[in-house]
Amino acid sequence: MSNKVHFKGLNGIRAIASLIVLIFHIDQFLPMFGLTSLGFYQTGMAGYGVTLFFVLSGFLITRLLLIEKETYDRIDLPKFYIRRILRIWPIYYLVILFAVIIYLTVPHLITYPEGKVFVTFALYSGLLANFALGLGLNITPIAPLWSVGVEEQFYVFWPLLLRKSKKLLKTLLIIIIIYLAIKSSMYFLGKDRLYRLVSLCRFDCMAIGGIGAYLVHNKSKYLEFLYMPVIQAISWAILAVSVFYKPVHLFTLINDEFHAIVYLLIIMNVSSNPRSLIKLDNKFFDFIGRISYGIYVYHVTVIIVLSLVFNQLFHFQATGSFFNYLLVFCSIVITTIAISYISYNYFETYFLKLKTKFSVIESDAKGS
Repeated sequence: MSNKVHFKGLNGIRAIASLIVLIFHIDQFLPMFGLTSLGFYQTGMAGYGVTLFFVLSGFLITRLLLIEKETYDRIDLPKFYIRRILRIWPIYYLVILFAVIIYLTVPHLITYPEGKVFVTFALYSGLLANFALGLGLNITPIAPLWSVGVEEQFYVFWPLLLRKSKKLLKTLLIIIIIYLAIKSSMYFLGKDRLYRLVSLCRFDCMAIGGIGAYLVHNKSKYLEFLYMPVIQAISWAILAVSVFYKPVHLFTLINDEFHAIVYLLIIMNVSSNPRSLIKLDNKFFDFIGRISYGIYVYHVTVIIVLSLVFNQLFHFQATGSFFNYLLVFCSIVITTIAISYISYNYFETYFLKLKTKFSVIESDAKGS
């Protein structure tokens, strides 16, 4: 039996996160088209867009598991893992296949570690993409998959933790404290590679999302404060400044966590506050949110393939005209959205229908 639960605006959150990553990465890869980067990608906002995805994942998965546990007094682990496999693996491995084809046919278009290509593909294929990236083993088309690897690792232990924990809020806080302690230790000891590896495993950001889910699920007394218009306004303002100027900086060690808390406040208000200042339930955000996973995993491959086409058709000057930049940006955005739409409707939907058969508590946020 499947019970469908409505979460307002979460597809809108997915849409915002995926578009942030897409736009900032286009700027980063403009030199592939013979154009000089505009430079805004250097703010690192694409990484914070990924943080938004992490917080959303922690919030939504925890919320669904809490509802399942409350409704049935248990969490069905086999069904949970099957659902995650059916949602994540098909296009994850499809993109890896595309990367192999690109490497074998036009390797000059991508970056890859000389002499370690097999090891790199093996790590990505084993859902250890974050470890590959942390070790400097990167292959351009599949670089975004590092975050998918983090989420898959998170999904391994998260339902077990929720099923066993008697004091979930305390457990989540302990996870965050331990994570920050390990990360801080690596930072102050000068263990740069270990610090990078730990920093890429953003379990604390997902735990922050889990705290939000816990507060909403239990109708916490703190919600009255967190739902205040001034809290909402500040949260949205921080996101807007971060996107259109540069990410708000607190302290290097806790920047991701600071942004995760801000994003959680936005997610909580959009999804569960009847007096949310900003509503994200509309056709545009719902459409982009539904195909956001495809946008995220396909966009670098699209950029690489289109750069090959553009370089055959055009010969842009490094300081190209406004039209040149507009043509590149629009072509990548439209093509990525089109491919993601086709993928969702004619490839992913098959697995999503299978996934529904294993649902216990189902979200109507279709990108989940």
